[in-house]
Amino acid sequence: YYGLLGCCAAVMLLWRLYRRRTMADDCGTQVPYTCGFVASGGRELFLVATVHISPRAPIDVKTVIERTRPDIAMIELDDERLDRMRDVEQQRQRIPKEDDLQPIRLTDPAGGEPTTTLFAQRAVWNGEREGSKVAGEVLFDEGNAYGLAPLSKAARGRVVLLRRGAPSGGGQFCPFALKAFHAAKGGAEAVL
Repeated sequence: YYGLLGCCAAVMLLWRLYRRRTMADDCGTQVPYTCGFVASGGRELFLVATVHISPRAPIDVKTVIERTRPDIAMIELDDERLDRMRDVEQQRQRIPKEDDLQPIRLTDPAGGEPTTTLFAQRAVWNGEREGSKVAGEVLFDEGNAYGLAPLSKAARGRVVLLRRGAPSGGGQFCPFALKAFHAAKGGAEAVL
C-alpha cells in the first residue's frame, strides 16, 4: 500500500516538474501549474483552476494576471462573495421585485393562520419540493447565528433561521452551501 502511495506521489511530483518546464514553451511565459493555456486564431486563453478555500488560489491568479497582462480577466463568484465585493450603499438601494422572490408563510402553531409572510430569494433546488409543505418550528440560535458551526440536535425536524453572509469584520469563508451542510447534518427540515 505504501509503495503504491509513494509511486503516486513521485508521479505527481514529476508531472508538476514537467508542466513547469513545458508550460513556458507553450505560452511564452512562466505560469503556475494550475493554469491551462490554449491558443487559436491569434487569440490566447489562460484558465486558472482554483479551489476557493485554497490559500494558493489567489496567488496563482495574481501571478497569471501579472505575467500575461490579459486584455480581459473574468472571475467566477458565488452570490455571497459577489455581495462582499459590491458597494454597501448600492446594496441598500437594490430592492428585488416581489415577483422574483418566493413567499414563505410562517404560521403560529396555536392559531393555524399565517401570521407572517417573508419573501426570500429563490433557490434552484426549490423545484424538487414544489407543491410540498415544509413545516417545523423555527429555530434561531443566537450563539450560531450564521450557521458556521455544526448545529445542535435541537435543529432536528425544525426550520433553521440563519443570518446571511458572514459576521461583520470576520472575513470568514461562509457560503450558503456550508450553512446548508451544517443544517442538513443537524437534521433540519429547511433553512431560511
